[in-house]
Amino acid sequence: MAMNPESLALLSAIGTCHGKLRDHATRLRLRPGVREVTHVCNLPAVEGAFRVEDFVDAELVSGDAISWCLEVTVTPNGVAVEADVRRVHSQGQDLLVGIAEGTYTANEAARALPEITQRLCAAGPV
Repeated sequence: MAMNPESLALLSAIGTCHGKLRDHATRLRLRPGVREVTHVCNLPAVEGAFRVEDFVDAELVSGDAISWCLEVTVTPNGVAVEADVRRVHSQGQDLLVGIAEGTYTANEAARALPEITQRLCAAGPV
């Protein structure tokens, strides 16, 4: 099956972002004050769309946790991107930093995603 250049560029960008988040998780494991780090990538079934959810969660020695999240949803109408950092605690979650929330064309998303992910990995208190 042939893939058009726009689709290939978008998939490549998503792969690049996953690698950046994997590297972020590796660096977090070396930080003092961080007890445990998990990196999870989910591909949930979504009717009429394709979604990638990529999370890095760091459990802190304080008992709180910080979560870096990148969600990319590809639909026939565009590519929705959400990226943020949240503090997770016993009472729920607090948004610490909103990085991106918007809809792009496939070409725009392919260009924007690596930079969005770079900003995501640089954000947060850890």
